[in-house]
Formats: sequence, structure tokens, C-alpha cells
Amino acid sequence: MSLPNGYDLTGGATDITKSPNYPGGTGSGADATPIGKYSRPTSVFRNQSGPLFVLTYAETELLLAEAATRGYSVTGSAATHYKNAVSAGLQSLAKFGTATTISAATADAYATAHPLVTSTALKQINEQYWATTSILQNFIEAWSNWRRSGYLN
Repeated sequence: MSLPNGYDLTGGATDITKSPNYPGGTGSGADATPIGKYSRPTSVFRNQSGPLFVLTYAETELLLAEAATRGYSVTGSAATHYKNAVSAGLQSLAKFGTATTISAATADAYATAHPLVTSTALKQINEQYWATTSILQNFIEAWSNWRRSGYLN
């Protein structure tokens, strides 16, 4: 079960506790899930004095990977730029604090285990761009890249 868009806990018409599948609400369906089990940003990402990312190294590397895939003259291969981007995207979470830190070794191992595949390169690159910009809370850039590229996760 997923939490429908627009539901809240304010007591009005969109209060999730009035949903037929909400436990203890007006209904209690078999697939009822407590509100605490829904995915939502942690306090790490709600920190109003947290970092703001404009254009990251990971995004730059993904754009270079796309350029190389499209045949533009860039230094380095698409696969190398993609691997650098995946690793850097994971490591950039450290800017939110120690609770979100992923070591360079772990990030590099993940990037190595998930290489760029030539037949699906543009899809992979742009889905990674979406994931990278979204996890860093740059939703406008994620949307803008989807509009530009046509790819969305």
C-alpha cells in the first residue's frame, strides 16, 4: 500500500487516519500500514541550514558520460565518467552529516559493480542523474533533466 499524494495528519478531509486502510482510522483493511512505516525524509534532509547543491561533480561527470555516449569529443570514456559520477553521488551525501556518510571504498565498489552498459547507456546515465539530483534535494534540476532528456526513473 502506498500513501496517496496530499494526505496529512491535520484532521481535515485529507487526513490519512480517515483512509479506509489506515489502522485505527475509519477503516482497518488487511493491508493497513501505520503512518510510521511510510517513507519520508529524515531530519538530516529537513535541516533548514543544510547544504544546497547547484551543480555537483557527480552531475558534471554524468553530463560528460552522456556527451561521450552521444559521440561528442570529451576526454575519457563514457564508462569512466559514469563510474566517477555514481561514486561521487554516493559520497556527496556526507555533506548532510556523518549519519549519511558513505566511504569512498564502498562508493567505488558499488560503482564498479554497476557499470555502464552500452546498449542502455543513455537510460542509465539519465536515471542516475535523476537519482543524484533527487537525493540531493534538487528536484527542479531532476525535472529539468527529464524534460531535456526524456528519461525518468
